[in-house]
Amino acid sequence: VAASSATAKGLPGLTTKKAFTFKVARGDTLWDLTKQALRDTGRSTSNADVAAYVSKLASANPSISDPDVIYVGQTLSWPASL
Repeated sequence: VAASSATAKGLPGLTTKKAFTFKVARGDTLWDLTKQALRDTGRSTSNADVAAYVSKLASANPSISDPDVIYVGQTLSWPASL
């Protein structure tokens, strides 16, 4: 995950929202990429939260026609709005 996040000044544990991209590697799943991104940005990684963000991430990337199918080398964008 090529992520950029910064801790919000004066608020320990909170991160600012920034856009970043994923380059899909062999063995990656959208679930695992999403869970890692949430962890890296200090957010909850509960199954309910990951499921909600998988849906949002799939919607934000038109190249994903089926969230269960991503391809090695595919570049996915995590918008700052997430």
